[in-house]
Amino acid sequence: MARTKIPLDPGFYMDMLWQQNRLALAATETIWHRSVQMAMGTMSPAENVSMWMEKPTAVITGMEKAALAAVAGKSAPQIVSAALAPMTAKASANAKRLRK
Repeated sequence: MARTKIPLDPGFYMDMLWQQNRLALAATETIWHRSVQMAMGTMSPAENVSMWMEKPTAVITGMEKAALAAVAGKSAPQIVSAALAPMTAKASANAKRLRK
C-alpha cells in the first residue's frame, strides 16, 4: 500500500486550521442566537425544523466531498478541508442570517 506524501508546506495546515476556527465561531454564534430564541419562546417552527435537518445534510455532503477528494489523490489537509466546507458554509450562513 503506497503512502500519500504529506506536504510540508505549513500553508496547507494553516488553511485547514482557519477553516476549523471559522466553523467553530460560526457554530457558537448560531447556537447562541438559537438558544436565546428558545429561551424567549420566539423560535419559529421553520427555524426549529431547519436546526435539526441542516446538520445531517451538511455532514453527508461534506463526507461526499471528502471521499471525492481522497479518490482524486488530494492531501490529507485538502480532504479535511473538503469535508468541512459544507458545514462551514451552512454555519456561517446561519450566523449571518440570525444576527440580523
